[in-house]
Amino acid sequence: MLSITSTDSARELFGVIMFSDIRSFTTLSESNSAETIAELLNNHLKEMVEIINHNGGEVEQFIGDAIVAFFPGEGEKSCKTAIEAARLMMLQHHEISAERAAQNKLTCKIGIGLDYGLVMAGVLKAGSRSEFCVIGPARAHAEKFEGLSKSGRHSRIIVGKSVISQLPKIGDLMSEHADDCCELKNLEIIT
Repeated sequence: MLSITSTDSARELFGVIMFSDIRSFTTLSESNSAETIAELLNNHLKEMVEIINHNGGEVEQFIGDAIVAFFPGEGEKSCKTAIEAARLMMLQHHEISAERAAQNKLTCKIGIGLDYGLVMAGVLKAGSRSEFCVIGPARAHAEKFEGLSKSGRHSRIIVGKSVISQLPKIGDLMSEHADDCCELKNLEIIT
């Protein structure tokens, strides 16, 4: 990833895009002080980014309260590490939420969407502003799947079938959610 960000040319890469978002963030922001929201968001982002980085992912960008991350690599490895990161993020989120609730602090819910595919990665420039970006159908699908996690019944981690196709042993851990995606049934260790 470092070599990509240091060049002006875009490259095509396989990998998994992760989109994670806090539920009803606008409503939370409108009904709580700026300090309360900043503390919640900073704590959340710090913990989630550490898990993403530890599992081989790179945060592409923050979009307000949303995290867009990329797990580079072809096939099984990137898919497995992205699902593991999502699982650990959700577990950590539940732990943080329980601690915050016990302290009468503001809590929130999150959803996560994952999709695998060929993406274009590179630096986009407009005058003096530049930003590393990953674009392609997998990114759009990951964002769509995160939105579908609102209707999830299990883990609220929605995984594209392109990810599942790279992991033949994971089918039993998934529940059909929509035509092109499934939901991770539980947050137990994935083998």
